[in-house]
Amino acid sequence: MSMIPVLGRRVVLALLLACGLAVLSRSAAEEPKRVTVKDLITFTASVYPEDPFSKENAVGVTPHIKRGETFFVTITGKPKAGFHTYPLTKKTATQSAGNSKLIYLSNDLFTPLWPVTESEPEFVDEGPDAGGLNVEHEKPFTWTQEFLVNPEAKVGPQKLRLTVDLQVCDQKHCTPGTIDLEIPVTIADGAPVTPSRSIPDNSKAGPPDPQVVAPGPDTKIIQRESPTGGGIGFKGVKPPPTDSNFKAMGLFAFIVSGMGWGLISLVTPCVFPMIPITVSIFLKQSESKRSSPLILASVYSGTIVTVLTVGGLALSTVLALVSQHWITNLILGVLFLFFALSMFGMYEIVLPARLSNFTSARQGGGGLAGVFFMALTFTIISFACVAPFYGSFLAFVSSASTLADWLKLCCGALAYSVTFAAPFFVLALFPTLLRAIPQSGSWMNTIKVVMAFIEVAAAVKFLRAAELALFKSSAFLTFDLSLGIYVALCILCGLYLLNFYRLPHDYEPIERIGVPRAMFAVLFIGLALYMAPALFKQPDGESQKPAGEVYAWIEAFLLPDENKAAPAAPAAGTQSTELAWSAQLAPSLRKAEGENKLVFVDMTAIICPNCRYNERTVFKKPEITDLLGKYVLVKLYTDGIPKWVEEGADSAEQNKRLQTEIFRVDQLPVYVILKPVGNSFEVVNLYKEGKINSAAQFADFLKRPLAQLKNGSAANSVAKAER
Repeated sequence: MSMIPVLGRRVVLALLLACGLAVLSRSAAEEPKRVTVKDLITFTASVYPEDPFSKENAVGVTPHIKRGETFFVTITGKPKAGFHTYPLTKKTATQSAGNSKLIYLSNDLFTPLWPVTESEPEFVDEGPDAGGLNVEHEKPFTWTQEFLVNPEAKVGPQKLRLTVDLQVCDQKHCTPGTIDLEIPVTIADGAPVTPSRSIPDNSKAGPPDPQVVAPGPDTKIIQRESPTGGGIGFKGVKPPPTDSNFKAMGLFAFIVSGMGWGLISLVTPCVFPMIPITVSIFLKQSESKRSSPLILASVYSGTIVTVLTVGGLALSTVLALVSQHWITNLILGVLFLFFALSMFGMYEIVLPARLSNFTSARQGGGGLAGVFFMALTFTIISFACVAPFYGSFLAFVSSASTLADWLKLCCGALAYSVTFAAPFFVLALFPTLLRAIPQSGSWMNTIKVVMAFIEVAAAVKFLRAAELALFKSSAFLTFDLSLGIYVALCILCGLYLLNFYRLPHDYEPIERIGVPRAMFAVLFIGLALYMAPALFKQPDGESQKPAGEVYAWIEAFLLPDENKAAPAAPAAGTQSTELAWSAQLAPSLRKAEGENKLVFVDMTAIICPNCRYNERTVFKKPEITDLLGKYVLVKLYTDGIPKWVEEGADSAEQNKRLQTEIFRVDQLPVYVILKPVGNSFEVVNLYKEGKINSAAQFADFLKRPLAQLKNGSAANSVAKAER
């Protein structure tokens, strides 16, 4: 036991080091300095007298212009490589991007004479969903405009001040802004002269509207593929606002918040099944007395704490991807099946002789490596469900700006991880407590068999997830087959507890069955009967779903198959309760704009138990279904496009980039409400939780934008009526 204080100090030091590395990693990944239009385009200006042969029309000479005379200014713009801007004087019939503008601030000295002469822009086809045919300046370009020196202007060195108002874009984003220019002009002394020609009457009326142009038969049109594949660009998109609650929340409140999220995460579909599996792992470990149970439990829980803390702060995206990969799920499924067969008594797992001798020579260190890797495996498994809660809690990362903020964030993350890992520390000691009970050998064997059944159930889940992730559909381990295996496992487990059959390593048959054993047998057989109706179909093809949270958790854990069939037409006099989802964002935005609606986006994944739970429970509530029906609905998959989804769906890469670059969240699911704006959109609201814990809060999330849209439409109607 003298090792425990040393181990404790090492764990504390490791956690402090982990937090430091997480802070450094996140700080390094912080957004770079805000980019402005000045970083993306440069302007230079030259001044020429009206007389092109004037001696003052020389490079480096500031022209002397008399009052009443005119002169020319040529502005040369040069966009950065890969960027473009839009012309002053031209646009296409389908162009939605705003034209550049020149704003003059020296009207007391100079009068701009319109129109502006502009170098020819390029015709660019960005695709039908990304703006169609535009005219753009991607290469260096010039604007030339004539100015009149006002008769009342003050003589001497002056400056023509103007502002260029424009947006500079690449294929992903547009950066709007202004650039101020000051052009030196010397107004010559002497009486004002009469202009050599008539000045247009519209000089003081402002610039004319841009001319609508179309390409000629010989015009070269640049084909620019939309970066999103589906056509909708991210130009001008406003990301969701950062949460300001982080700054206002004190350290203690933030730690308590982290502990609360940790407790909630324990009952997610990925994590809850790991509770009996943890017991089964340490049942196997308890058969060897080489390691202290307390040390093993500490290593197991400490690994979970460390990986969750560091992974959440620095590697959340990596862990989420690893947990969803088909190879990870295949390996886990095979491992759980391998261990389950051993616990059934089919064979014994024996360490190689060399490794056994190595561990025997180190009392107290025999099972540490195995326990560490099992804890690492468990953390990766659970991250698919933990990430939505942990991701919501760590969404404050974008608000952290000082060292104190980062320390508070690390303390909160540590509080979350410790709370999450604490029950597993107790569970790791459970087999040792069982061994302390007199005559516990039969009990231990019975528990091992029960846990083996549960491990087979876990293996089925991970093998099914591997098939879904690899092939984007299930042909072998379908949901119905997997659920049928679950029903069979529950029946077999119940019959085993009732002593209907024995396994190879069992003790002699017992004459009487104790009350606890009988109750557990009833529980397993009852669970089988409870799930069995879901194996049968109704006339409409839907399963006969049992009511209650238990089946909802089981269904979400097993990743039910989704049906892409169009909603059936409702009977006469009734209203359909089926929601129509699209897998394409750009057409949905256009539809919403035409119908004056908002877009509800469900960022989801094929392997996402929390997504399936929300869809099968919360979304099915009548009040939620009614609210969702008032939106244009889009479901975007980030880990691959399922085979049951419509053809032409937005690609998983595009959807993942939308999630991380625009919505700036790593969790799944993500629920976002968008407002179409021209060829782009504006983020109206984003739901912070992954798994929906309160249907009432989610309903309020859906109601508020609808009320704002209604009020805005009413105000627009009143304004039009007044005009």
